[in-house]
Amino acid sequence: MRFHRLLLPTRILTPLLAAAGIGIWVNLVTDNLNKHGFASSLRAAGVANLLPLVAAGAIIFNELLVRSSARAQSNSAVAQYRIFHQRERRLLEGMLALVTDLICRTLHVACNARYFIAITADDSRTYLYQDRDLAVENVIMPKEYGFTSIAVDTPGIISGKAYLTRAPIFEELPANHESQYSATVANMIQPEQRWVLACPVLTIDPLTSRHEPQTPPHGVLVFYGTELPRGGSRTIPVAVKYAERFADQISHVLSLSDLTPTGTAQE
Repeated sequence: MRFHRLLLPTRILTPLLAAAGIGIWVNLVTDNLNKHGFASSLRAAGVANLLPLVAAGAIIFNELLVRSSARAQSNSAVAQYRIFHQRERRLLEGMLALVTDLICRTLHVACNARYFIAITADDSRTYLYQDRDLAVENVIMPKEYGFTSIAVDTPGIISGKAYLTRAPIFEELPANHESQYSATVANMIQPEQRWVLACPVLTIDPLTSRHEPQTPPHGVLVFYGTELPRGGSRTIPVAVKYAERFADQISHVLSLSDLTPTGTAQE
């Protein structure tokens, strides 16, 4: 705190003192220049010849001070963003647990939940990657442990379909649904899985809070389980609405990250 209080007056006074020192030296030298020549004028100035060196040192010191201040401010901004990001993650994790519990109670079955981040690879295809932290696991599904990524245009993948259509989808899976996947995809999906509720997390303009139709979604929020819902067909739209509302909350949180000075580093 004391450093920041001294910073502004030091940055103002240092160039003034440097200019004053050089001015004094120039006057001393030029006073004798016409009478004795340049070399004799320098000798006559004596200790005053150190003034240009002192002025140069002051200018260098001022530059180092400015850079040190900028570096300290940058480090402070990064530290504050990291704290913000950590709190943001804790908030989303707590909200996901709450929403998952609401959906379980609504559909009268246990379910898992996970957020998948959408990333466009070098081959220009978009892939969904598991967010290992933003997840709730109420049902044991060992095959998910080896999940790497999956292209959004992979046939039969509900989360990819939700991403491409930009709309939530609830779909029941047939008992033999693993047979419609390639071997690589089948190894990442639990055969006992019987339903999927997928909702895209759309991109929101941080200034207007409106969805940006030309910008791809951030990712997909997915709820799924091994038992078919027992709450009746009327409960499914309610579960979809819960997913939509939480997906909107994720969108708003991500838009807040975009407004921070280091927000471009959030994803």
